[in-house]
Amino acid sequence: MAACPKCKSKIRFHTILFALCPIWIKCPSCSTKLTGNILVEIQAFTIFMISLVGGAALVSVWEKFDLSLPAGTLLLAGSVLSLVVPNVYVTLKYGDFKERG
Repeated sequence: MAACPKCKSKIRFHTILFALCPIWIKCPSCSTKLTGNILVEIQAFTIFMISLVGGAALVSVWEKFDLSLPAGTLLLAGSVLSLVVPNVYVTLKYGDFKERG
């Protein structure tokens, strides 16, 4: 499990899930700025590339089936969560963070 190198507290799931960029996060306990190792960088790149391809596919599905705004929004939210949540789990389980600087 990923932990802060300074205060040794565990990094929680929501810290990475709601981070603007999961490569650079702040420790929720001591507010130390952290950066991820190569696994975290690969995960972030993978999420970005899958999101680009998935977004293009969703737009084409949205237009082809003429979905309403709520249905399209639910489809988009479900797709994003199904891609992001497993990657956040892998980042927490196998990733490592160090102090940025």
